[in-house]
Amino acid sequence: MRNLRAGRIALGWALMGAAIWLAPARGGEDSEATLRKEFMKAYNGAPVERRVEAVKTLGGCREEPTRQMLIRVVSLDQEKTVRATAFEVLGALPETDPFLTGVLARGFTNEPDQDTKLLMAQALQRRQFKFEALREIVTFFITKCPAYGDDTVLIPANADEGKILEIRRKARKYCVDMLACISALASEHFVGHKAIREEVKGWWGRSSGTFLQQDRDLFKKIQDEAAAQKKAESDARKQGDAPKDAGPKP
Repeated sequence: MRNLRAGRIALGWALMGAAIWLAPARGGEDSEATLRKEFMKAYNGAPVERRVEAVKTLGGCREEPTRQMLIRVVSLDQEKTVRATAFEVLGALPETDPFLTGVLARGFTNEPDQDTKLLMAQALQRRQFKFEALREIVTFFITKCPAYGDDTVLIPANADEGKILEIRRKARKYCVDMLACISALASEHFVGHKAIREEVKGWWGRSSGTFLQQDRDLFKKIQDEAAAQKKAESDARKQGDAPKDAGPKP
């Protein structure tokens, strides 16, 4: 499994080579292209701490090749700390369409480490585009989240009473924290109880269509605003290029 994952990482970076190294810089500036090259040098084959620092250098970058690099790190890096850092950097990028939220939501779903998954859910709760984030977090909560009820928590056969209580306490807190992410993202107020999964499932069945439409409306608004800004800039350029009135001839 370890060799397979390492192979996937190598293949993933190889497939992105052309897009990363040959992507044209916009506006005559090559700052992000340079950052990507420096990132690759610092990241490849480096220990965990250096990979984390390399990922942080891409914070604030906006070009698509840079975004794709961060997506690859979230998907393929073997270390949870590096994946979480890349997820945080991605999540700080401007939201111009639902695509990035969808990528982050799938990163949450595919994350194998439970503590890192919770950190990702906490980052997702600040998204403007909400549908895909809510769908993935709610699905995890109602199907795979460590149980809220004590009777369904998995307990090792050799656990003593103190260990059992600790396992149940952690499972309960994890469930409460994940539920808080759903509440914050959805602007709802869910209170934990043994039937909370059924309550959240029913709520999502009734509300999912509303969140999907809200995302569509937000996307259209952003597109309309971008189009209006582009037109205003075009009109301003035309106005600036128009011949000046020389005034009446003598």
